[in-house]
Amino acid sequence: MNNSGFRLSILVTACLGVASNFMACHAEVDALYQKIWPCDSNVTEPQCGTTQSGAPMTCFAASGLGGTDYCTEACDPKVGSRDRDHFDCLSSGALLKKCKPYAANACPAGFSCYRTDATGNADGLCIVMPVCRSDSDCASESPRLTCGGTVLREKFPNPFIPKDNLQCVQRCDEVSNTLPSCANGERCIDEAYSDDATVPHICVPTCSPERRCPPNFYCLKDTADYYPDMCVPGIPGRRCTNDEDCIIGNCVDVGARSKNCAISCESNATCNEISGVTGLFFCAPGGDPDGPMYCIAKGTFAGAYCTEDADCGEEKCSDLEPYHPYLTRVAKGLECHAKCFAPGTCTPQGSIPFNCLAVRGEYGECYPADFGIACDPASETCMGELKCLAEDPALQALSGVSGSQPGTAGGSETLCTRVCAGDSDCGKYTLTKFGYCINGICRPAQVTGDACQRPEQCSSHTCNAAGKCE
Repeated sequence: MNNSGFRLSILVTACLGVASNFMACHAEVDALYQKIWPCDSNVTEPQCGTTQSGAPMTCFAASGLGGTDYCTEACDPKVGSRDRDHFDCLSSGALLKKCKPYAANACPAGFSCYRTDATGNADGLCIVMPVCRSDSDCASESPRLTCGGTVLREKFPNPFIPKDNLQCVQRCDEVSNTLPSCANGERCIDEAYSDDATVPHICVPTCSPERRCPPNFYCLKDTADYYPDMCVPGIPGRRCTNDEDCIIGNCVDVGARSKNCAISCESNATCNEISGVTGLFFCAPGGDPDGPMYCIAKGTFAGAYCTEDADCGEEKCSDLEPYHPYLTRVAKGLECHAKCFAPGTCTPQGSIPFNCLAVRGEYGECYPADFGIACDPASETCMGELKCLAEDPALQALSGVSGSQPGTAGGSETLCTRVCAGDSDCGKYTLTKFGYCINGICRPAQVTGDACQRPEQCSSHTCNAAGKCE
């Protein structure tokens, strides 16, 4: 029996033996049960005893959020909470009190209201942990010196997405090694996503042996066994198993091979609000063509990360960079791509059509028909409102320049794009918002070393005197 259970046993026995002091003893028992009892989530043996009513308790791993592991009432995730308005049964089997982050005295003493929904109802959970509104709130939480809200703000600058009442985090950089290594048994997310700008470069918890993670996180190893056992933030476009995994949106079927965190929408205007660093989203049906609409991103469908063909089943572990085929992906960025043999032979997923791309002059690999991806107008379609178009030859003759880049998908005669009269027309649609207009169509901004005539044609917005993007 643990210390808390031992003390309770002695106390209750003493109370039963001294009837005249029963009321005082009853109050003392109440106070004892209301205390926060620390535990160690790494210990497999039972540590927490029962609640005052005799219900079993479990050790909740708040340490993954910078807090203290503590005993709380256990629950059955398959059944859920008996009081869904006030308590939430987590997938780990821990029953936690719900709260509203903006409410005064939202949680009992010793607990903080940790935000678990940055949209909609702005829900939270009472957890034994520090929460923050800004980096200054994390000054005493070394090495977790950055507020999670700061990181969320960098990825989602939309002011309508609340970014308070989150945990303090430690920044990391496995590429340049300019920051201290992750502490507290955490892992740097760069281990899995070193070349991916859509994920925050922070230290994250490791998955439990049962592949459980704290609320707002998803166990990456659930994607495939060769993925590291780290918990990654549940942001739009990322995989999930249930709503608990998502800090923004809900865990839904968007037509991909797994569920993803997504927000509902009625038009592209909603999706444009979250488009940016984490990807470009457009409004489309999910797995059911006649069902609800969600903000969907190409990245969700691009393919699982891999290290070798064996990771991909019947698909290929590819180093193809679809937007710039003369480049190759870094080792941590390899993706599983379905094989194809001619344009029009790829199978769509949900609302996302796939095009068959020529790889080094030969077909081919299937890839989502995103902005800038090569297409065959006779047999292939494009995502959202994009069309398979080529530059206007009359405008091209008049301007004397072309957006084509030798050897690139964007330099194909036909690509998934929109018509335009100027750069502003490209910026009006969520999937082409970072493109530029040339000879009547939008093209994706070029990368370092590509030819350019003006800064707007470069992702860096810098076109040097030699006519190259810097």
